[in-house]
Amino acid sequence: MNAIRALRPIMRGALIAVLALMLIAQGAVRQEPLHLLSAVAFAVAAMSLLFLDRRSGAFSPVAISLGMALLLAAWGLFQAGFDFGWVSPHPVWRSASEIIGPLAGAVSIAPSDTLETIIPVTLPFVIFAACYIVFDSDRSVTMLMGTGVAIAVVGAVIAIVQLEFAPDTLLFGPKRYYLDSLTAFFVNRNTSATYLAMQMIVAAGFCLKYAGNFDIRRLLGTEPAAAVHGRRPGGSGFDFGLLMSVVATAILFTALMLTKSRAGAAAGLIGLAVFLLLAAYHGAYRRRPRSAIRSSARKTTTGRRLARTLVVLLALGLVAGTFAGRAVLRAEARGADDERFCLYPGMVRLLQDNWQFGTGYGTFKDAFSPYRPPECEVLSIIDRAHSFYLEALITAGVAVIPLMLVAVFFLLFAVIRGIRLRKSMRWLPMAGLGVLFTVILHSIVDFSIQIPGFAVWFAAIMAGVVRVSFERQ
Repeated sequence: MNAIRALRPIMRGALIAVLALMLIAQGAVRQEPLHLLSAVAFAVAAMSLLFLDRRSGAFSPVAISLGMALLLAAWGLFQAGFDFGWVSPHPVWRSASEIIGPLAGAVSIAPSDTLETIIPVTLPFVIFAACYIVFDSDRSVTMLMGTGVAIAVVGAVIAIVQLEFAPDTLLFGPKRYYLDSLTAFFVNRNTSATYLAMQMIVAAGFCLKYAGNFDIRRLLGTEPAAAVHGRRPGGSGFDFGLLMSVVATAILFTALMLTKSRAGAAAGLIGLAVFLLLAAYHGAYRRRPRSAIRSSARKTTTGRRLARTLVVLLALGLVAGTFAGRAVLRAEARGADDERFCLYPGMVRLLQDNWQFGTGYGTFKDAFSPYRPPECEVLSIIDRAHSFYLEALITAGVAVIPLMLVAVFFLLFAVIRGIRLRKSMRWLPMAGLGVLFTVILHSIVDFSIQIPGFAVWFAAIMAGVVRVSFERQ
């Protein structure tokens, strides 16, 4: 048993290494790093089941996550299967048979691509389960969140410097796309924007966490004598963790704006606004002796909370208007003249023809080619729908709807539970809600969550949020 317990720190390190390497590999969009790192992740997840117990909340999130992974894998196998007697194969097989002879049909128009896509489709759910089990305490979850923010800050600083002095480089290699925009670890600026916004909100959560230790009166030496009753003497009121969190948030915010992603910046600011409004209403958690709480006459009223909320709204609008200039100018210059809006009608027609069983995981590029509107002047190859929900319906069919609803409503239930019950760790569920809003909104017009390097970090953050929300107080 002691040997099994000793494995937990090693498994934590392995998971963090996998998450970091997926970023360094430009989001693990190529098969070689994806398959190698996925093998490690699946192995760690299998070993993590040794630690599964019946403690409060320790089973249902894992069961839901792994259950969804199994259902998605089974659906992919069903799509790639051949010669179904009760399901008509995709019409493309009948057309091909008329040209080259009899062929066994399948739901997927490219079964090999569908089989290959099962790994990136199920990987985030496996990462979620592994992180939920292995990072099993408030302290370890905080370490995971802090490590994620630190990695994001380092990547953002490097990207800012490269954008200024070497715009044709991307981390350790050449940069071929978006030379005028910051893309950090990723090739696409929109994925980078979603990632930076997500980590920025978590960094803002750390600001709230450490704000409970900050007292301007102690810093200025004007704290009343009565206020120190029941508190250990000493201390200046200054918190180094708060300073570092503020700096991290500022760096990530700056990097987010430099991506020039309109939807990414907007979704990130909305997610940040959700967090800040919750933070203004609930305030920072401060540990005070029970006697001090009873004797305190400064009770937080609803009016004061609403006033703080209004101040935060005004400050957020001022900051967004001041620093989001590049994204706003780009939006004004292009407006709705975006290639994706020209292509969406063709995608809707594709969905109407394949809504029951889909065209198969990983087949969007091939399936969309006949439906591509000729009037759209698009020079690049369209291999993504630029809408996660639209592409999921096209490739997976209507069966994906209940799975998406279960995932979203479970995460919403978890963060609301954490905000209500976990006072000392409330900052993380509040940040988690902001992250969830950011990803849900940006996925309407982009595909960030389909990039493995981003998806695993989103899964890891939400695993930490759910773990904290279900922990016993």
